[in-house]
Amino acid sequence: GAAVACLDVNAEAVEQTAEALATLGGRTVAFHCDVTDEHQVRQVVDAVADQLGRPSVLCNVAGVGGFYHTVDMPVSKWQQMLAVNLTGPFLLARATLPYLLHPAGGTIVNVASTAAFQPIPGQAGYAAAKAFVRSYTHALRAEVRPFGLAVTALCPGPVATEFGQVAGLDDGDALGQIPKFLWVSAADVARSAVEGLDQGRAVVIPGLANRVGAVASSLAPASIVSQVVARGHPALRRHGR
Repeated sequence: GAAVACLDVNAEAVEQTAEALATLGGRTVAFHCDVTDEHQVRQVVDAVADQLGRPSVLCNVAGVGGFYHTVDMPVSKWQQMLAVNLTGPFLLARATLPYLLHPAGGTIVNVASTAAFQPIPGQAGYAAAKAFVRSYTHALRAEVRPFGLAVTALCPGPVATEFGQVAGLDDGDALGQIPKFLWVSAADVARSAVEGLDQGRAVVIPGLANRVGAVASSLAPASIVSQVVARGHPALRRHGR
């Protein structure tokens, strides 16, 4: 029964998402929005408030990645990755917070990744960007906690979406290199996010195996983790590094 606003830079895709959500009940409205455009983000957030009422939950889901050795990484791809993964959550949070703070109350979910817990050769920029999201979430959480707002970093591991294909990794690469027990369904990720919010957790990692892996990666020396990942990463193998 919730009213949901869907934002996406892909106008056709966001309409399809809104239509699918509408079948579950409640009101759903689609908005074309480039999360890296400050003016556009402000306009869309204000339009959401006008059409659906005061926003109470913000989910920063937009993200892009790339599978490259640093030598092969196009500057344009690097800049896009940082703009979407870093600037996007900041712009949406800043535009939405006035509604969440007056009157106070609401929730922000920033989607990071288990990549936030370790360096990943072949995805150096992506892992660093997700580490930023995780750190930024902790800081933002402290800033708004006095006003009764909750902020959570959702850090899923591998999920069966189009992310890998869009980033340039085919299904064979992904399925062949990542153990099956690490994969989590999109439904389970969403369920874990809701449960984590109910429990007031700052970081939510769906799947026991991914939680164990994230903790282990955080505790192990970065040099060792990097070497292990580099040996089998398909991006480095594909580019002959």
